[in-house]
Amino acid sequence: MKTFYPSIETAPNDANLFYTIIKGKQGQISPDTVALFLKKYTKMAKPECPDIPENIHAHMFRHSRAMHLYQSGIPLSYIKDFLGHVSVTTTSIYASADTQMIRDALEKVENTKNSVAPVWKGDENMILKLCGIK
Repeated sequence: MKTFYPSIETAPNDANLFYTIIKGKQGQISPDTVALFLKKYTKMAKPECPDIPENIHAHMFRHSRAMHLYQSGIPLSYIKDFLGHVSVTTTSIYASADTQMIRDALEKVENTKNSVAPVWKGDENMILKLCGIK
């Protein structure tokens, strides 16, 4: 039987962070119980925050965290390890760029493109030479 640990500092590494106590025994929360909690608290929060999706499920938190890591520039190989995936291919489902990432990438390209002036810019003789006229 697992014992209740009053603080995270006193709990062993394998103790459940979230747990249930049934008939005096501490145990892992079942997926059904997690789903019930999510449904209950989504319903309570919806009036204050109407943007909350109707059908929240636990995997959305995993997906959101992975996307935030990816958007912050964390390499997919690290995210793969964090999620416990065997292959980066599995993790690549999280590698879709959002609007801000696309905007940032385009700005980088634009800034790089404008930072180096062409060698012929403002030099009429160079333009003529490059065209084979002079």
